[in-house]
Amino acid sequence: MEKKLSLQVMVEIALLAALAFVIDLFIPSIKPIPSVYLNFSMIPIFILAFRRGVIPSAIAGMIWGLLQIITGEAWILHPIQVIMEYIIALAFIGVAGLFKNRIQKEVIADKKSGLIITVIAILAGSLSRYFWHFLAGYFFWVDILKIPEEKGFFFSFWTNGLSGIGSGIFCAVIIGLLLTTSPRMIKQSL
Repeated sequence: MEKKLSLQVMVEIALLAALAFVIDLFIPSIKPIPSVYLNFSMIPIFILAFRRGVIPSAIAGMIWGLLQIITGEAWILHPIQVIMEYIIALAFIGVAGLFKNRIQKEVIADKKSGLIITVIAILAGSLSRYFWHFLAGYFFWVDILKIPEEKGFFFSFWTNGLSGIGSGIFCAVIIGLLLTTSPRMIKQSL
């Protein structure tokens, strides 16, 4: 049986994708070392993942990527690179939605384990996203940056790994604070 998305879920997808785009546009990334970017823009997609699950958050991630492409905010080297980094990678943030039921049950019940599961979910979503950036970095960016192929794998792994873990930790801290003050934020209303 096919399950359709309700109007409310579609509106949440659109609003949170747009919010991720706006955060990405107006709040600068922290750059602790060259080629490593730490940002908070995944927070709306994670909140949607914890409210609605994998599919709605993956759709929101794809919309966020499309917004970056059509507004000229995307770094475009090759059509496959664009698909990998702006469609697939951002959709994979939705992996965090696999933990939705457990997070909702434990966070709303005010269990400390709920925050631990939330952090695990955020790191899973963030690392899933940055895996695709790693692949694009190895296959496309290493060539542009003139990095020897044998060093390119480690360069892409290092920069995208640090970006994924660092951004995940930043998002986990903020979402942890949000959920301790307002756990109902992730509760489904329909």
